[in-house]
Amino acid sequence: MSEIGTNNIVKYSKKYISGNFSYFIELLYRLGFDIRKEFENSEKKRITYFSKEGYKTFFLNNRRNQIFGFISNHFLSRFRIDEGWNGKKISQWDLAEFRKYKNLALSEHPNSDILYIDLDTHNPVYSSLSFTSYVQFIQSLLNEVELNLGCVPVFCEISRVKRGVHIYFRTQDTRDKDKIFLLIEGVLKNSDNRIKLELRKEQGKGYRLPFAWDYLPYSIERKTIVRSIPMALKETLRILDSKLYKINYNTATGVLYQNNAELLSESFISKIEGSGSIWKKERLNKEGESNSFQITEGNRVGGEKTIFKVLNYCLSQGMDYE
Repeated sequence: MSEIGTNNIVKYSKKYISGNFSYFIELLYRLGFDIRKEFENSEKKRITYFSKEGYKTFFLNNRRNQIFGFISNHFLSRFRIDEGWNGKKISQWDLAEFRKYKNLALSEHPNSDILYIDLDTHNPVYSSLSFTSYVQFIQSLLNEVELNLGCVPVFCEISRVKRGVHIYFRTQDTRDKDKIFLLIEGVLKNSDNRIKLELRKEQGKGYRLPFAWDYLPYSIERKTIVRSIPMALKETLRILDSKLYKINYNTATGVLYQNNAELLSESFISKIEGSGSIWKKERLNKEGESNSFQITEGNRVGGEKTIFKVLNYCLSQGMDYE
């Protein structure tokens, strides 16, 4: 991938997609999309495809490369131009709808460790914001998740027309996806309860692949919109190579306990873990002093020296060992 391996601005073009198609496929696989070419006899791949008549869902047969043709069309859809426009001024909304044609939505791979959240901001209050202000609003939401849970996405893209954001987190244990989602949802809803969040599920409905025209990649490291697709592809693959972004449920809950214990109400904990929660329902008192957090056998569920990660995080925030 010589082009992506440089720091030069590389033009996103049909030639670029053709020459680097394997890296786009790698991105989809690592972001948890089900792009398998071969299936068992009893299986068929369900895809959702945006046609001229709107979204259509149907099943592919076992033709080996059929899925790759649809994927290629998705990435090429950014270049579509209606010759009938003939120099007319077209609104961004109309252009976004036009370039949805041939966009592809796929379900989650059964073994994916990616937690994909579709965050909707369809409330009219958001549409009145400038795009710069809208990006700052999304930044504030991501900052809340990082501050309260210590969780940072591996990839994110923001709607040009201010309708939402696609956020991809990476989990350490795939069995904890639902619980981690509820933690993130709780933090985000506490920040702004007008937003809506949906978690991608295995064999559930399809979700659009990244790099559609109406969504712009957002750099997690530089905290800015990236308008160069090659640059965004390079950065995202590099981030996915790192293990630093993997989320451990117990660690995230421990960070929340220390940073915003008010969110850990009995009803919230019960919603996530059921009535048999391993967490003590200790609360911060009005003077801001915290009760002790007991290290019990239950706190170590999940392994990976989780409690020591929580301890190290707390020490890094200036708390004393006791």
